[in-house]
Amino acid sequence: MNSRVYNMMSKDSVYTQLESSGKLPVLPEVLLSLLAACEDQDCSISDIADIISRDPALSLRVLQLVNSAYYGCRHSFGGIEQAVIYLGANTVKNLAVTTSVHQVFEEKKVSGTSASDSGRFWYHSLLTATIARRIALAFGGCNADEAYLAGLLHDIGKRLLASAFSEVYPVQKLQDLHGEDKLQLEMETTGLHHCEAGAWLVRQWNLGSLVADAIEYHHEPLDQVGEAFPLVKIVYLANLLANSGQDESQLNGVPLALFGDEHPDISSCVESSSEEVAQVAVSMGIHVSPPAIAPVSASGQELAASGGDRDTIVKDTAHHDHAQLMRATVAARVRNMSLLSTFQEDLMQAEGTDAILAAFEKAMVILFDIHSVLFFLPDREGVLLRCQVSEAGILRHVSQGLSFPLRQSASQIVSAYMEKRQPGYITRDRNGASIADQQILAVLGSDRAYPVPLVVDNRAVGVVVLGLPDGWDLLTEDDRRLVMIIVQQVALRLYVEQEKILKAEALNRERMEAIATTARKLAHEINNPLGIVGNYLVTLRLKLTGETDVLNELAIIDEEIQRISSMVGQMEMYSQAPFSRFEPLDVNAVVRDIIQIAKPSLFNGNGPTVSFIPGTELPLLTTSKDAVKQVLINLLKNAAEAMPDGGRVIVRTRKSQPEGVGDSGGVEVIVADSGPGLPEQVMQNLYKPFITTKQNGHSGLGLSIVQKVVKDIGGKLSCLSSPAEGTTFTIYLPGVLPEGFS
Repeated sequence: MNSRVYNMMSKDSVYTQLESSGKLPVLPEVLLSLLAACEDQDCSISDIADIISRDPALSLRVLQLVNSAYYGCRHSFGGIEQAVIYLGANTVKNLAVTTSVHQVFEEKKVSGTSASDSGRFWYHSLLTATIARRIALAFGGCNADEAYLAGLLHDIGKRLLASAFSEVYPVQKLQDLHGEDKLQLEMETTGLHHCEAGAWLVRQWNLGSLVADAIEYHHEPLDQVGEAFPLVKIVYLANLLANSGQDESQLNGVPLALFGDEHPDISSCVESSSEEVAQVAVSMGIHVSPPAIAPVSASGQELAASGGDRDTIVKDTAHHDHAQLMRATVAARVRNMSLLSTFQEDLMQAEGTDAILAAFEKAMVILFDIHSVLFFLPDREGVLLRCQVSEAGILRHVSQGLSFPLRQSASQIVSAYMEKRQPGYITRDRNGASIADQQILAVLGSDRAYPVPLVVDNRAVGVVVLGLPDGWDLLTEDDRRLVMIIVQQVALRLYVEQEKILKAEALNRERMEAIATTARKLAHEINNPLGIVGNYLVTLRLKLTGETDVLNELAIIDEEIQRISSMVGQMEMYSQAPFSRFEPLDVNAVVRDIIQIAKPSLFNGNGPTVSFIPGTELPLLTTSKDAVKQVLINLLKNAAEAMPDGGRVIVRTRKSQPEGVGDSGGVEVIVADSGPGLPEQVMQNLYKPFITTKQNGHSGLGLSIVQKVVKDIGGKLSCLSSPAEGTTFTIYLPGVLPEGFS
């Protein structure tokens, strides 16, 4: 559609075209500053509002949102800060994100619009707004915030027309025109000039009739503006000053005509405003320079600028390169936000510590190409920071067994944990890093590592160490900020996971204590009548010596009594106090003795067989001999009963493995059978009391007792089971007793 067709359109048709124009573009530098502020926990809502108020399109978007029917406010918002406070930080962040996505994927290409045009539009709008506010404060007569908003949006119609009529809007031609000539060309090409378009948009969103008037009349003849309300005069003068500089001689008496002898100090307003806008531009990384001075005619209209071509505010080539970089940066941020959303999904679905670590490792690879990651999490006793990597982590094997003592360590990793702050980079500089930290660099395969504490509510839950790829000296500020966002979320998930484990253990302890109390009472109550019945059976046998049939019946009764007695014995074991007698122990000797004791009753005839493969050079442990015996007897009994028709049980001992159940320096006792394996339901509730696969009234306390005894002596217990390979229990006995054991 050519410009002549647009010119023939009715005003209503033009406004309809404006309504379908979509979102107005935001300067990329401002958008990046807003995204960074929204991600910075130390950034206040006022700081965020300040950034938004620097850009016309962003300000308009916030005011459109807060004044929309969705929020249903009784009064319209005209100030940016009040609007941002009302919407809240989360809503503003969502607005920033959606705006970024929109600009990357859906931004319209405005014909003839260059990077320098966008920079110049932003500079002129912000300078006009800043001058308008200073004039309002100096002269009075209207609200300074209202003057700022009107000044900021006074040229918004240009962006609206360029977006709605992108095929014909003559951006470059308009740069060479001034005053009525500029408005006339806009009318010829679109059927509307930018003053009308901007005022229409502001009225659409109920931003105040006076603001709309100031926008609509800022190019009217001076004699007509002189009769208007103060806000129109202020924006009119601010617009001229933004183009004409602080040289009052260039204004041809406009301030005097508008405000009389009491007009504000023009030089001071423009000078301070120009300095403020320049500082804002520098802080946001916006490449733009002040415009050339444009004198004003006696009627208040701008004349051609002096002092050079106004299109050379910044060199177009440099501006284009910078704009390309900014657009690429916004696109990268959008990409990172998309990937971050995927990470958050993975993290939400992660069940257990390993899945949480795996989600973080995956995010580091995708977002930063960082493949070397180590977590250091505190042990249960708070004595060590133990290295952890997910099951799928590439450093899984080389990092096994790594730990730092928390009490005495020069490591920067420990420092990060204890002080709950990022201590800096770990480097190959021997003067700056401990030997242990140098070794961590070797494990990571990096020359530089970045340790980050995992902190939740001022409570340290661990440290994650990132090994930077070759050629990386430092993480960029944006990368560090994104890493911190991810780390904070992982820290929270790990904290919740740790709390969940602690609460489950506390609940389990309470349950066990309740069961133990009940077991003691029941054992006492049952043993008394059982003893009496047993004694009567002995007496009856003596009296009925020749009655074979009756004696057989009595034998069955006696067998059932013994079975009940055995169950009661299990209940008594379950309620016993933790083992307290620890002594030096030869594990192989104890295992060998237990197997010899168990063979006659459990492994004889056509039933299962048992064999023992002792490990070599096992360390001498300090532990409870009685506890080890009780655990082995229970496991051997379970294995034998699982294979009544025959099978094999193999018991092995070995030095504890770094990738095994516990830490190195201890001993592992492995009891493996070739039975049918355990059902899935039993595996899920393996150590809970009263869960059993056995029939005939078994209590289901056996494995609960085994786990309790192993924990009582500071050990660990694990189980693997499948129908094809049977069931394997691994008992880890520590080489050094944890604190609290003696």
